[in-house]
Amino acid sequence: MDGSTNSDGPALYLPQKTVGLAIGAELRLARFYRESANRLRPFDLGISHLLDMLVLEREQQRRELGSLAQAMFGALRIVSGPCRRRARYPAIDHFFVLSPNDATALMGRAVRFERCAGRFHNRCAALERVPQLHQLYRRFSESDGKRAEVLEEAIEGLGMQPLAGTISA
Repeated sequence: MDGSTNSDGPALYLPQKTVGLAIGAELRLARFYRESANRLRPFDLGISHLLDMLVLEREQQRRELGSLAQAMFGALRIVSGPCRRRARYPAIDHFFVLSPNDATALMGRAVRFERCAGRFHNRCAALERVPQLHQLYRRFSESDGKRAEVLEEAIEGLGMQPLAGTISA
């Protein structure tokens, strides 16, 4: 037995593994926002700058998690983030976003990723018994919701309705 299950039922909650997942998710989201900001730069500089700010926020969250984890657990294994399922989004055939439809599709992905991150952080907070981690996950979940709202407002600012399937959870 690997220690992740017991005879009484489901897998045990392992804070070290969850922190590793959370850090991995922050890295992936920062990378997504960085690429998206570059892709959107020729289309809408304001939205590109917004995404640049989200990169900074995600990097700050990663640093907070990393510092706390280092103090509590020492070295961690960083694993892929919580959103593994590949979503069905309209394909963008080129790197740069040049149309409102492509911009809306890309921003819709960002909203969906924030909602996924919010659910993940909320679930972590619900399971977490270490007070510092619980508070951090709760704060991250609230921030994820606020970011999703800001991104939705940016989509509205494009004058477009979200494309079917790009935002729904």
